[in-house]
Amino acid sequence: AHDLVREAVQQVLPPETLRWTHARVAQALHAHLAPQASAQHWWAAGQPRQALQAAWQAVQRARARGLQAHLLPQLARWQQQHAHDTSTRGSLRVAQALLLQELARPEAELEARAALAEWPDPPERAWALLVLARLAFQGGSLTQAHSHCSAAAEADPDNLDVLRLASQLALQQGQAAAAVPALQAEVRALRRAAASPALADAMTSLGALHDELGQVEQGLPLHQEAWALADHLQARRTQVDVAINLLWCCCALPKHLEHGLGIAETALALGEFDGSDTLRNNLAWAYADAGQPLRALPLYRQLAAGRDPSLRCVAWSRIAALLARTGAPADAQA
Repeated sequence: AHDLVREAVQQVLPPETLRWTHARVAQALHAHLAPQASAQHWWAAGQPRQALQAAWQAVQRARARGLQAHLLPQLARWQQQHAHDTSTRGSLRVAQALLLQELARPEAELEARAALAEWPDPPERAWALLVLARLAFQGGSLTQAHSHCSAAAEADPDNLDVLRLASQLALQQGQAAAAVPALQAEVRALRRAAASPALADAMTSLGALHDELGQVEQGLPLHQEAWALADHLQARRTQVDVAINLLWCCCALPKHLEHGLGIAETALALGEFDGSDTLRNNLAWAYADAGQPLRALPLYRQLAAGRDPSLRCVAWSRIAALLARTGAPADAQA
């Protein structure tokens, strides 16, 4: 019935009046409308800048709730509807690339590069460069990851996701101690704001720095608090990232190993995100190291059937070794 009324009104009202009406609805109901609905009204009002702001609010909400896949079809529809507007198209392509990367979709890199070719505004350019930096980091190319991350930081020095990746790169390059003060300051600042996945990300990153410095007893409570917060917020992608760090920490603290294994299993059951295969590989290693090859094998078999060639090679090697250990080497053939 609502759709019929809307169509009837649209047929009667002059275009200028209709645009004014959509703008008034977006303004008056801003606090009550979902960001996607606000974006629709702003576009119908002929206000693309406000529409894109609402669209990005929808993107950040989806990221916070682990609902990236639910928003992708809407982003594709918006791109089709506004394909004539280069600025809008570029911004939406950046958003799509970000969500695709966080879902570990293979088309994320092409989408990010296509978005950069549209010359989006600096804050959105930073997101596209972050996608490329994350993909390079996951692919083991630290030099390329650092280059993209530095360019992203130049485009938007205040992007917390970029700053956090910079901390992770510093950790990988043996500069953990230098990164601790900056992350501690970030955690303090985020604690003063409303609870968010960003705080959970920052806490587990700080915990990982302590772990790398051999201070696992200091790292563990940070990971545990980050997990509890991400779970409370239902930030599923963040939960996967936290579980990676928490499992590593618990492996260094044998009395907490079962806790870490349980958290990792819970995180893997949340869905597939860009960190899921890393967590799966780490969990399989932890089971094998703990003398539980039968729990490790199904995880390695999943990795052996996955998209990442490096993980596939590792998985087949580990499958062969584990099956030989359990007395069934024939199954280890590819």
